[in-house]
Amino acid sequence: MKTGIKLITIVFLIVLASSSCFALGVVPSRKIVKFDSDIDGLFKITAINNEKKDVNLKVYARGRFANYVSIEQDLIHLTNKQESAAIKYSIDVPYSIRIPGDNLIEIVIEEIPESPMQKTTIAGNVAVVHQLVLRSPKEGKFVDVMFFANNPGLNDEALFTYTFSNIGSEDIKNIRAEVEVFDSNLESVAKSSYSFNQLNAGETRKETRLLGTKLSPDNYKVVTKIYFDDIKIEKETAFYVVGPQIDIIGIDIVNFNLGGINRIDFYAYNSWKDEIKDVYADVYVKDSSGIIVSSFKTYTINAKPFADNVLTGHWNTKGLSTGDYAFMVALSYAGKIEEREFKISVFEDQVIVSQPITGGAVTKTGRGNSIVSLLVLIFIALVILNIALIIYIKRKNPPILPQTLYSIILFNAVISGLLFKIFDWIRMI
Repeated sequence: MKTGIKLITIVFLIVLASSSCFALGVVPSRKIVKFDSDIDGLFKITAINNEKKDVNLKVYARGRFANYVSIEQDLIHLTNKQESAAIKYSIDVPYSIRIPGDNLIEIVIEEIPESPMQKTTIAGNVAVVHQLVLRSPKEGKFVDVMFFANNPGLNDEALFTYTFSNIGSEDIKNIRAEVEVFDSNLESVAKSSYSFNQLNAGETRKETRLLGTKLSPDNYKVVTKIYFDDIKIEKETAFYVVGPQIDIIGIDIVNFNLGGINRIDFYAYNSWKDEIKDVYADVYVKDSSGIIVSSFKTYTINAKPFADNVLTGHWNTKGLSTGDYAFMVALSYAGKIEEREFKISVFEDQVIVSQPITGGAVTKTGRGNSIVSLLVLIFIALVILNIALIIYIKRKNPPILPQTLYSIILFNAVISGLLFKIFDWIRMI
């Protein structure tokens, strides 16, 4: 029994601790400083009180250079009305102790527990770290490269951004780069090459280049190879070309009557910046064997930008029986056809539409709300049970509380915490 109680206690504390993982923040989280001579400087960071609660913080340095750091105020108290606090620290690091490359100083901001119980729960968890990187040149030619691509519009060229950092001791001349773009089928669709000016020792510079070719809407991967002297660096990233996009986000069937002609509204969201003309859908109804048993077409509309648009059609259900079917919606717009398929259950006086089989559309079925409602009811019931047990304990006040009662209280507390986490997760999705 004691082992079971300890196990339940540990699980409960883990649940509590997980809710405190993001109680603190720090801005900036990382700063890079050139380290080519002695450094004597003052720096400022900001601790963020994300939960807006009363909290005591301690600030300290750690790492190889911790003894060269002075913190202006190492103990800080934040009230529930304070969202942040400024922290200043200074360093005095001689160049003679450097290591070629990155030399790291870490400033730790850690919450101080107010009680032994709180310490058991959160110690070592509620802490954030600010990194100060002292970048010392390496002997020879060394370059760090960051490479990014934007997501261009339909009639725009892709823009590539190179960030070069010469972390070596020598200047670098004749830097050049090649890029090759691959589509979603991994077929090469575009190539280009660029040259860059000399990069001096210790210099960091950002360069942008256009692809030179306009691409059609798709997901792409771009690989770049950077050359200087006899050194080659390869980087890759992904981007997509934005084009007209419409998604079916809901289906509405009101006053359904099996055997009659029924109106169906498809809610189509236009996420494109412009109006999309001549949008319509061909809808095919398939039985459980995949055989098309009926079809209909919606009216044609012009879809307004960033808005829900309604595609209305009329479904003749004469000769149709109850059972499971599927809507195969062929959505036509902007010179293309995209298919969405939905499971449906047909009854005499209603049609239930479930999640899509294919495509990116989402329909509202009410199932998620039911799960949330059930979780809320269970959570409330457990809370009431725990309150009743506490009242019972206070009124009876036995000399030794039964171990089984301890187990029930801890078990219910753990279940309550887990249900709260599940409820929060469902609410976010």
